[in-house]
Amino acid sequence: HDWVLFIDPDERFPFALIDDLGRIVQHEQRIGAVRLPWQFYFKGRPLTGTIWGGRARAKRFLVHRDRCEIQKLNHRSAVVRDGYIEHTIERDDYNAVIHHWSPGFLDLIEKHIRYIRHEGEALYRDGYRFNWRIAAARPWREFRRSLVDYDGWRAGLTGITLSLFYGVYTL
Repeated sequence: HDWVLFIDPDERFPFALIDDLGRIVQHEQRIGAVRLPWQFYFKGRPLTGTIWGGRARAKRFLVHRDRCEIQKLNHRSAVVRDGYIEHTIERDDYNAVIHHWSPGFLDLIEKHIRYIRHEGEALYRDGYRFNWRIAAARPWREFRRSLVDYDGWRAGLTGITLSLFYGVYTL
């Protein structure tokens, strides 16, 4: 098939998106990828803050094989080729892909330990190189971004801990 849907086994796809995606697949010749609303669940509850939570979260779930370069190793899934665009479907109360991300902190740590090697390889492939100055500053900057810019503080101690976890992970 020309279109590829990237979905994890811990994600639930909402029926509310079927008509929108059908229209895009059949009629939109300039669209190379589609970003869908995405809601993370932690400990069985929706995250309302942090880099992972909130209503504005979206992910590139649907890509066209000829209009994108499909990536491996990281969470980007694909890069839209020149001449094509990426379309984002706006979120409403019924159309977010539900991501049952993690039942708790131990699972979260185990999962991200598996990701580390692939993330490093992807960053290296994308031209990033280790730099002490960046390594010292980035975890604090990302912790602040998750806690303040992405309203991690709204999730209380869980949001603070997840923001700290994210900062450490980016190191």
